Amino acid sequence: MGKLGPTEWAYVLGDTPAPTRISFTVQGYIGNVQDASENFDPNTFNYTATGTGMTNGERAGRADFYLQSRRVMFLTEGYVRRTYPSGAASYLSVGAWGQVGVLLLPKHLDAAVRISWTNPSTTLTDDRFFSAEGQLAYYISAPTLILKLRYGYGNQESPGTMALGSLTLPATAGRTQLITLQINLAF
Repeated sequence: MGKLGPTEWAYVLGDTPAPTRISFTVQGYIGNVQDASENFDPNTFNYTATGTGMTNGERAGRADFYLQSRRVMFLTEGYVRRTYPSGAASYLSVGAWGQVGVLLLPKHLDAAVRISWTNPSTTLTDDRFFSAEGQLAYYISAPTLILKLRYGYGNQESPGTMALGSLTLPATAGRTQLITLQINLAF
């Protein structure tokens, strides 16, 4: 159907409406993955990844679907991953997320919703993570200047430290709500 737009909000860019396009992919990998922590360096404005020295074997697969049209942008992805931690039992993780954006005012205003769900270990109970986010974005001069208002809700369940073992949860246990006013300036 042709080339997709350069961003997830291609319907805002350009003088003509974004054409209808679809894309889907299936990917996977097998290998050893070293854990790393990421730290922000305020002197260089870069994030630096530092290896922790802990390496896990992993096998993973994922599939995604993307729809671009003149008024709607839709993205969704699902994954499955088996992790083989050093010195601990392997576990299976599954998850999915989806996002839809709707253009309300051509070239200037859209609303979007994103929903995410993951089960970090299918053998544990009470370890699931769910989040939902709503956004209203005003593209003052896309892609250079964008104003966004977002509300997010997240709920991370936890079976407790002893039950988790080598499993790391994606978020801190409990419920989180966050309202964000964001200005994006790119030059």
